[in-house]
Amino acid sequence: MTPADKEAYEKLGLSETEWNKIKDANLPLSKVHEIMASGITVSEYFRYPWKELFISEEDYIKLRRAGNSDAEVRERISQKRTINAGSAVQSFFIPGFNQIRRDQPVRGWLMVAVAAGSLGLLAAQNYRSARFQPLGLCLLVPDLLWSGIDMSVQVARQKRQGAALFVPEDIGMRFCFSF
Repeated sequence: MTPADKEAYEKLGLSETEWNKIKDANLPLSKVHEIMASGITVSEYFRYPWKELFISEEDYIKLRRAGNSDAEVRERISQKRTINAGSAVQSFFIPGFNQIRRDQPVRGWLMVAVAAGSLGLLAAQNYRSARFQPLGLCLLVPDLLWSGIDMSVQVARQKRQGAALFVPEDIGMRFCFSF
């Protein structure tokens, strides 16, 4: 450790251990200033919390810079994931609803139309014949599956590619998907 290094880390208010981590990782001084200005400690940064949250490093830093503590970021992300995990089940029982909410109107309204048509066919056939006619049900079940599976795939894709799907300024509101 050179005297210049010692002066640099003391000026930044870092410990020798933290400075060694920075040097070992070849982290640019501009990045060190950025993370410290965002309220992130060097030790916290090297735990890579954004990876376990499935968001990008940049998004994590933006959220922290916006004044969110690490616990608040984790809570917001977990709340959003809980809502999304439930949306797959909700999509099974209400086909097309979440697709429409997620700005996929063609797919969503198609699912709604198939479900409405299937239920209408089921009701009409059963009323006219006075006994159970399963054709409407046979058309409804694939629509329910299509909607539930589609939303499950979107949730899984969101978890895999969370960094690309998060809009940091709007993290509590919703995600934008384009398929």
